Amino acid sequence: MEAAKRLGISYQSYQKLENPNKANPTLKTLQKVSRVFGKRVVIGMEDVAGHAA
Repeated sequence: MEAAKRLGISYQSYQKLENPNKANPTLKTLQKVSRVFGKRVVIGMEDVAGHAA
């Protein structure tokens, strides 16, 4: 519940973020969550095996 309070969201909303079958957070939400936990969001791209550019 502490994380939900720090994010300013309900506990139910936080539970949805923790559930990969229900979570569909925006980039803005991911950034907010990362700041609360002292992390940062890093987005990158990699070649898929057999599909080099």
